[in-house]
Amino acid sequence: MKFNIKPKDEKFFELFSVPAEKIYTAAKILRTMSKSSMDENRKNAKQVGKLERGADDDRKHAMETIASTFVTPFDRDDLHQLASEIEDCMDYIDDASELFLVINLQGYPGRVEKMLKIIEQQAELLYDAMKDLNNLDTHSEYWSQTSIYENKADKLRRSMLTTLFEDEKDPIRLLKIKEITEALELIINKFEDIADVVENIALKEM
Repeated sequence: MKFNIKPKDEKFFELFSVPAEKIYTAAKILRTMSKSSMDENRKNAKQVGKLERGADDDRKHAMETIASTFVTPFDRDDLHQLASEIEDCMDYIDDASELFLVINLQGYPGRVEKMLKIIEQQAELLYDAMKDLNNLDTHSEYWSQTSIYENKADKLRRSMLTTLFEDEKDPIRLLKIKEITEALELIINKFEDIADVVENIALKEM
């Protein structure tokens, strides 16, 4: 039997909007790292790491709250998955920030900048969606736009790697850019994974 009773306490939905806000903040920091100095990026990576630890605590709190709530607004397993996917996304952003710090290239291809912008845009979409998670009937643009961004990023990655392998003379630089690109791709794909979970929840609520 399916229950359509939702908890009256809107704080339940903060279990997802709070870590989503951390992701958005981290994505904005990450976008600056391709143009920042080593000293600046030490601070940037530290900030992102702090956000990641906070998001990990948010996930644990979400799991405990979901487990202890008698009637959850959506399927319990879906909520568990959503909390885990959001935390994974934060992990990937943290990994990418550390990679920028370690690789520390002087200048990245313009397509890397575009991928970073897409990550920030996807993070903003996620945050807006999680702030209004109790109104899923308004979210179709969220998962469709997230998918559009993912497809755009995939084309950017492929065209950039093609150009790099054709034109880049320094094999070490090529490998470093490839590694950064793959780390950014993981983040972008994870945003789509989250959107897929939200879409699945919405379909069940129809």
